[in-house]
Amino acid sequence: MSARERLHFSRETVIRRARAREVGRYPLLLAAVAVLAVKLVWFAIDRVPLIFMGDSRAYIYSAIFNQPLLDRSNTYGRLMWVISVLPGTLTTLVLAQTLAGAVTAWLLSFF
Repeated sequence: MSARERLHFSRETVIRRARAREVGRYPLLLAAVAVLAVKLVWFAIDRVPLIFMGDSRAYIYSAIFNQPLLDRSNTYGRLMWVISVLPGTLTTLVLAQTLAGAVTAWLLSFF
């Protein structure tokens, strides 16, 4: 390989490596990673479920006793049964809500 070919080869290598390190190359992927990291750190700091006695009591009752609610949607009670009652902890529900919030924040990064 001649000196000219080596110079051309090394120049292309430098350009290729610089392009691979571009931060703005995948902005939505970076936004997803950043949002997920922040949400998971926050979940690690505070994973205690908050109970609001009107709604929380009704949905927990619906999930545990499999009773339909007359004044609220029954879907969330059934979702709680799958996510919380089967594993036996509300922490899985908090994690599911954290991940749903991360997806929502990531979708808002499109706008």
